[in-house]
Amino acid sequence: MSISSRAHISMLERGLKGVTIEKMIEIAEVMEVHPLTVLLDSFSNYEGVTAERLLNQIAEEIRLIGGREFEAQ
Repeated sequence: MSISSRAHISMLERGLKGVTIEKMIEIAEVMEVHPLTVLLDSFSNYEGVTAERLLNQIAEEIRLIGGREFEAQ
């Protein structure tokens, strides 16, 4: 199943185009990963931090806003 042209995917990878949530979900489905995995990997690379550090930050922020607690592994 083709979700986009190769040219479009290339522009996404190089940061020349944005992506909608719907398109990111389609990409994640093709990759057979959760959409948040794609986001986490992207932010980890963009911010130059480990995925584990970001997961811990997210867990703390969710705790602070009163969300359900979870433990990042």
